[in-house]
Amino acid sequence: MDRVVPGQVWWRPAPRGQIELIRPDQIDEAFLRVEGKDVRYRFVIDLASGRAG
Repeated sequence: MDRVVPGQVWWRPAPRGQIELIRPDQIDEAFLRVEGKDVRYRFVIDLASGRAG
């Protein structure tokens, strides 16, 4: 195990989370998947796709 020496900076890149982009009308389905532990990614809601026009 490495020892941290005062004044020494340790940097490790953080793992980036993967996302699954969903539309607002898919929120209920996404929530059911979370409850059922059938989720591999974080959900991100694309609000722009829910706008009319």
